[in-house]
Parts: sequence; C-alpha cells; structure tokens
Amino acid sequence: MNVCVLGLSHIILIAMVVVPGISNDLQSCQAAQLRCHARSGCLMALSNFFLHCQAVIKGDTKASCPTECKHALVSLLSTEDNAGVAFINCDCHKGGVCSERKERVAVCQNEVLESINVLREDAQPVSCNLARGVCEADTSCLAALQYYYDHCSRLFSGVRCTARCRNSLEILSRQPHASKLRTCKCDGTEDYDCEALKVNTEAMCFHNKRKIRNDINSIPDSGDDLSKESDEPYNKKKMTARDKKKAKRRKRRNRALTNLKKAQRDKKLKEKKSTQRKTQKSSSTKS
Repeated sequence: MNVCVLGLSHIILIAMVVVPGISNDLQSCQAAQLRCHARSGCLMALSNFFLHCQAVIKGDTKASCPTECKHALVSLLSTEDNAGVAFINCDCHKGGVCSERKERVAVCQNEVLESINVLREDAQPVSCNLARGVCEADTSCLAALQYYYDHCSRLFSGVRCTARCRNSLEILSRQPHASKLRTCKCDGTEDYDCEALKVNTEAMCFHNKRKIRNDINSIPDSGDDLSKESDEPYNKKKMTARDKKKAKRRKRRNRALTNLKKAQRDKKLKEKKSTQRKTQKSSSTKS
C-alpha cells in the first residue's frame, strides 16, 4: 500500500477504452490494460472503475470526484503486482481521447490520495463499500470473498452461522486486503442490509469466542481468591435439567451392568458347583 501512496504523488490519473485499430502511441496503455485483464482482481477493479467513473470520464463532473469513483480508483490502486497502478500510469503521449480522459479523471487525484491514507492499519474504519472494493481488487481476497458469499447464505438471512460459514470467515480474515472489512462502517449506500449483516455476524459467528475470552479475563490471578460463593452458582449452572437426566440414565445403565455381571458370576458359580457334584458322584460310583 505504501508503494501506491508514493507512486500516486506523481501520477496523472487516466482512463481509456481499447478500440480496434488504434494508433501505436497507445500500445503502452493497451499492454497495461491487458496485464490487468489477466488478473481477476484487477479486472474486477477495472470494471468498477469504468462503471463508477463514467460521469467523470464523460466530463459531466468537473469540480469534484463522486464517492463511487473515488472508491473504484482506490481499489484499482490496491491490486496485486501493481497491475492497476501500471494501468493508471500508462503513457498516452500527447493528444487523443486518452489524454482528454486523463485530464478529466485528474480531478479525483487529491481525494484518492486521502483515501489511500485511510487504508493504513492504524487508520480509522472506512466505509464497507470501500473495504469490499479493496478486497475485490486482490485476486486471493476476491476468491475468499466469493467463498464467503457461497457458504454464508443462512447468515445473510439471519438464520444461523454454519461451520462452513465460520470457516470462510476465517479464510477471509487471513487475507491482507480484507483487514478493513471486519471494522468497516455502513453508510447506507450498500446494495444489501449492511447493518443487519454486521449484527448477525457478530452475534452468530463471533459471540462464543468473545464470551470465552471475557470469561478468561474475569478469572482472578490467584486461586485463593475463588470463594465458595463464586463456586456455587457455577455448580448450579452446571447441573441443568438435561444434565440430571443424563446422570439418571448413567445410574440406570451402571446398575444394569452391575446386575448383569452379578448374574454372570452367579451362573459361573452354579456351573462350577454342578461340575463338582458330578465329579464327586462319578468318583463315588467307581469306588
């Protein structure tokens, strides 16, 4: 991310569409765009750039940069191998449609620089749209995000967080470009119920982990500080109605096993006595 910040200080932002039959002076931009197309994350960021920056590219917005366009540019600068940066920095030479679009998109330069700075680890939370766009711009993070979409449909509906959904969240959390997703802010511009999803995720997927962590932190350092009063509620809570039923079943099973073993011992003892009597009778008959 620091490379993007340093590189952008002398960048002139550009946008171009490759058209068959263009002149040779656009080959550098054409090569940069083809390089971006070869990476699914960069391709996603480039598609979002042309979609959300359309008004800027056409010249409809000259004074300010729309938020959607700013986020799209930040995502494009976040792609792996600097493929997006190479596209933004490609050489248009002089004149033509490419240079004209470069000048129009330059209105976003200062705001994009500010947005790049908020992606640092120590920066404040960013909007969820921006956090998602940055993740989508990285091929590995995009794949993890798609895996999350595929396995968390019940979470989106507010039903439950399945084991596969929790696993997909673990995979997503290990992606460097997904670091802002967990703490992102909902601003109401999302195409889904952002607030409900965040609440469901925290409650259904992370609640148990937080509870265990809080319980561990509440344990005193010394075992001598544990009083009988603190033990009693724990023991009462431990023996629930379900636990009592299990204990009764255990007692019945143990009693049945004990009776079975006793019956087997009695049977063996009777067989032994019967064998001894037969032996005594046979010996007395011979004598």
